[in-house]
Amino acid sequence: MNRSAIYLALAGACLAGCGGSNSPTNQAVTSPIATTTPVAVSAPTPEGLWSGTTSTGRAFTGIITDTGTTWTIYSAIGNSGQIGGVIQGTVKYTSSGYVSGDGRDFNLEGLGVNTALAAATYFAKNSFTGTITYPSGQVITATATYDPDYETIPALATIAGSYTGSTYGPGIAIAAALSVDASGAIKGTSATGCSFTGHAAPHARGNFYDISITAGPPPCPSPNALAGGIFYFSSKLKKAYAIGLNNTRTDGFVFIGSKN
Repeated sequence: MNRSAIYLALAGACLAGCGGSNSPTNQAVTSPIATTTPVAVSAPTPEGLWSGTTSTGRAFTGIITDTGTTWTIYSAIGNSGQIGGVIQGTVKYTSSGYVSGDGRDFNLEGLGVNTALAAATYFAKNSFTGTITYPSGQVITATATYDPDYETIPALATIAGSYTGSTYGPGIAIAAALSVDASGAIKGTSATGCSFTGHAAPHARGNFYDISITAGPPPCPSPNALAGGIFYFSSKLKKAYAIGLNNTRTDGFVFIGSKN
């Protein structure tokens, strides 16, 4: 089990263990996010917004982007309302409906950071069934269905506003507030006094936003650290999900909050 230090730079909590410093390895985004004009989703690929369950009783929601990058939040076993961890990775797929990939599982229940290998069959914009294999030999099955909300064209006007929620570490949730203005500028602070800033821009395809986040000075555990990831807003739930990592995938953040 890899117990490398994973800082939750937005809140002063750690995703797995504690350690690190304000070093170059904490930097993920070094230039502004390019502004693109979103386009409709049409290709028969596994990209999309997916929600499902695992054989271990976890619920999950994830996005497979048009570039094959994946971001998934999964719940505690038997409790879909409690976050259990985050998986970030990449996938490859074939036109015959087979997808495979590798990811890093940042578990928030004390299991640390682990490699997760995925293999699945999919029906574009419909469903997929697959397995996730861990170094311990554990194999978990997962099934999911497609959410057409992925095809909504993202717009900054949709996410502009303030959010109240939490950032997460192992066994801990830290209250945090975040705001997005009409230009995509992000500002926020946590109950620990850690402030952060960033920027959001609609992704070129799919209903989510590319984000960059910069942690503020102490008491942030990783002062001035940078990370990049995605921001998804569920119009139905009025809830935002922000996930990001640095470029070495050893440092990151998670925010989940409701729009005020």
